[in-house]
Amino acid sequence: GSTSKGTAWEIINNEQEATMSGEADHNNHESDGQIITVTSSKGGTGKTTISISLGQWISLSSIKSAQKGLIPKPLKVCVVDLDVHNSQIGTVIGKWQPTILEVALNGVNEDTLERTIIHDSRSQCDFLLSPKLPNAADTIPPTKFDEIIKMLQYMYDIIVLDTSVEYTSELLGQFIYPMSDRIIFVTTLDRRSVTGLRKWILFAGSPEDKG
Repeated sequence: GSTSKGTAWEIINNEQEATMSGEADHNNHESDGQIITVTSSKGGTGKTTISISLGQWISLSSIKSAQKGLIPKPLKVCVVDLDVHNSQIGTVIGKWQPTILEVALNGVNEDTLERTIIHDSRSQCDFLLSPKLPNAADTIPPTKFDEIIKMLQYMYDIIVLDTSVEYTSELLGQFIYPMSDRIIFVTTLDRRSVTGLRKWILFAGSPEDKG
């Protein structure tokens, strides 16, 4: 997988062009936010670190662009913890509550999300956390995650999804991968990781491959 600067700049430039042309109007009835999914086939590859760093980089870079007058306003970025059985984002940012469970229980709407999302002033990113206890996340059906992410597309320009390594799950295979604008697969070069990458490619394929 790759998190090249060119790819990140391409994301920012696409959103900047949409904003300047008036296409990124969040008052309309279309979902605008781009979804970047960061995934892997094994733990310990740095997936969560890359997810947070990518969100921070896009956010801070767009702030600098806005200050220079290159774009009307900074991009709104949200990093979502979808590693529901091994959530790590809360540990990295030092916050564990509230979580996506509150949104699932209290209704998926903009008000509930705004009360649940954590804003980190240092990175200028927003975060939506998963419950620390895996059993709690199991009470949320994949369709509810799908609904939450689609609502986030109305609220944000960029949504970075830090997924689990369970790439054959219903959540990832049927919902997250198909809705993603970009997928970053994070791996190392040991034999097990390379084998996992090959299996993931065979599983995920492309929308065209899956008909």
